[in-house]
Amino acid sequence: MKKDGNDIKNQFNGFVSTRLLWKNDDVAGLRQFDLKQTHETPIDIDKTPRLGKLTEQFVFHQLGKINNCQVIIKNTQIQRDKITIGEIDCVLKQNEQIIHLEMIYKFYLYDDKAGKQELDKWIGPNKKDSLNQKLKKLTSKQLPRLFLPESIKILSDHNLKVDNVLQRVNFKAQLFTPISSKKIVFDTINEKCVAGFYVNYKDLSQFRDNTFFLPQKLDWLSSPIKDKDYVDLQTFKKSIERQIKESRSPLCWMKTNENKYKKFFVVWW
Repeated sequence: MKKDGNDIKNQFNGFVSTRLLWKNDDVAGLRQFDLKQTHETPIDIDKTPRLGKLTEQFVFHQLGKINNCQVIIKNTQIQRDKITIGEIDCVLKQNEQIIHLEMIYKFYLYDDKAGKQELDKWIGPNKKDSLNQKLKKLTSKQLPRLFLPESIKILSDHNLKVDNVLQRVNFKAQLFTPISSKKIVFDTINEKCVAGFYVNYKDLSQFRDNTFFLPQKLDWLSSPIKDKDYVDLQTFKKSIERQIKESRSPLCWMKTNENKYKKFFVVWW
């Protein structure tokens, strides 16, 4: 099933406008692969229940717009004794260089109490994951899988040698800071990734004069859309009450009484 054209356009534009997560070229030994910033909306996108798979399709669309770039391996499972032990996201050839590319798109919230260092402070909306955990997974599990015998066999089937492959990541994220905090200065993280704020459910009364909309998960990529049915605070709180009780933090859109639109998380913690 194909997605609605307006939905996919808004989601793709949100993806394209999301910046790479760190400023410098190397974090935790990981080097970024920057994509051609095309705004030509993809048309052959399958409807998917997973946001991560949608962003991967966007990456492949952008790779197709880069001159002298050819995707050789795409979403290929690594199997051992008929059991899947991992997946190769992408292997591409650009200007004769072979690159193994891992694609990541995340939403992180800044919690000053989560650790001492800048990278320690970024956690998932539900406190079930963190930036540091993802970096560790990439460096200790995901990228090293390319050197497994099963992966080397996959490369060999395409006449590629693992010793000639560079490893890169395309790590994008939308970041959210506490509503009570002043502007935070980052040394490593790209401040242009900050997309909004977060607030605890019990503190929503400060927005009583505004209206709200609860987007579906795939629309988390998008900037707030004006042409939606925004509701008052009381109706909005009831619509997210169950998620909060189940320790889930929804991403929401707000329309202020000055007709400005904001993006934010309501957290349970």
